[in-house]
This record gives sequence, structure tokens and C-alpha cells, in this order.
Amino acid sequence: YLALGDEDMSTRLMEQSLEVGLSRRAEVEARRTLAEKHVLQATISGGSGQYEQAVLALDKAVLIEPKNLMHRLNRGRAYYELGLYDLARADYEYVILKDPQGADAYYYLALTVGELGHFGYSLESFEEAIRLDPGNRLAYIGRAKFYRDRHQYEQAIQDYDQAIWLDQGNAKLYAERGAFFTQLGQFDRAIEDFDAAIDLDPNLASAYSHRGDTYRQLGH
Repeated sequence: YLALGDEDMSTRLMEQSLEVGLSRRAEVEARRTLAEKHVLQATISGGSGQYEQAVLALDKAVLIEPKNLMHRLNRGRAYYELGLYDLARADYEYVILKDPQGADAYYYLALTVGELGHFGYSLESFEEAIRLDPGNRLAYIGRAKFYRDRHQYEQAIQDYDQAIWLDQGNAKLYAERGAFFTQLGQFDRAIEDFDAAIDLDPNLASAYSHRGDTYRQLGH
């Protein structure tokens, strides 16, 4: 219109375009605010163990912001706590489809498909979570427990080595690695870990219990 010399028409069109842009931004902001309200409710419900209510709240958040993958990820976690593993898996796989670089989704998927008995898929998912985020100690712990359940204690210890390196002040990790050393008959190394756990947390009952059992196996 400017090229045709109609300056008034051009100005009105620009004003309308600006109004539409502002309106869309206002709508997005309103949706975000409403979704955050439901997410907060889901957090409160989940924190008190009311996972059914958490799912309902996150359903609403997903409807309001369908492109926000975090809503689906959190809903998957709520489904997992309810034992609804197929629904949890569907949410995690959807998140991965849309964002293949999301390490957290692979970690939670690994836990979920393991519960469904898909052990090869579970291990692959743990490995992908670690590849995408080598600093994710939970993925190492999850894979270690996968190995533990198959009595592959040496592999489990390797993963706990990495988890401890990432979180050196975590007494529980030392106690759990010590239990793996006990299974391998490496009692001295087990006791070292139990002692380290107790030094870090003198109230960690499992460390005392494991250490006592190990001493008994040594005949003390």
C-alpha cells in the first residue's frame, strides 16, 4: 500500500498486525500461567502421594500447552508411581520422539520398560541416558541395579564408581557399593566402603547392618 501511495491503509494494517501479535503473546502468556497453576497442583499432589490427582492436573497442563514436553515427562513419572507402566512408557517415548536429546526421558523410560520386562530395551535406554548426559548419576545407579539384579556385580561396581565420583558426599552410595563388594567376597573393600559411609553419615543404619554382616562372614 505504501508503494501505491495509500499511507493510511498501510498504517492501519501495521496497527492491526501489531494488535494481533500482542494478542497472541497475551494468549501464550495466559496459557503458560494457567498451565503453571496445574503443574503446581500436580507437584503438591505428587509430594503427598496423591498421584491420581497429579495425573489429572498434568492432563490439563498437557491440553493447555501440548508442546511443553516437561508436562508429559512429569505425567509419565506420576503414571510410573501408580504402576501404570504402559501409560508412562507412552509419555516418555513421545517426549523422546519430539526431543531425542533429552537424557531424562531415556532414564525414566529405562526404569519403566524394565518394570514391563523389556530388559534389553531398558539397558539400551540407560546407556543412551548416560551417553547424552555423562554427569547423570541416577542413570549410572539405575544401570548398576540392572546389573545387580543379574548378579553382574563387577559391572555394577563400575557404575557405582562413576556415581560416587559424581556425588562423593553421598553415604548411601558407599554403603550400596560395599554390598556389591561383599557379594564378590571382597570383604576388606566392602568394610572400607561401609566405614566411609558411616564417616559421612553416622546415622545410616544400612551401613552398620552391612558392616556387621560382613564381619560375621569374616568370623569376627
